[in-house]
Amino acid sequence: MSANPRVLVVDDDQVIATTLSLILTRSGFASSHVFSGPEALALMGDSHFDILITDVMMHPMNCVELAKAFCEAYPNGHIFLISEPSKPQPTCWPLLIAINPSRC
Repeated sequence: MSANPRVLVVDDDQVIATTLSLILTRSGFASSHVFSGPEALALMGDSHFDILITDVMMHPMNCVELAKAFCEAYPNGHIFLISEPSKPQPTCWPLLIAINPSRC
């Protein structure tokens, strides 16, 4: 991974995607954000990313389809799934899951 890892943030909630990307940028990451899976695929075709942070529940492309495409494009990449459950629970809000890229 490069000195300043490139992060792609994907969330259909524009406030979450924009805010998370801003926080990452201010923390030293090279961060880009989009609001859908198809937009992410287009950006992945034009740029290189080390990390994908994506919402679990999106339309028209869900996180599984996007994660598979990311793994194919960046076999050494890392994926984090985020979600905001409709009924927040103290131990999992927001839910954050790391996926081992070797299992993609």
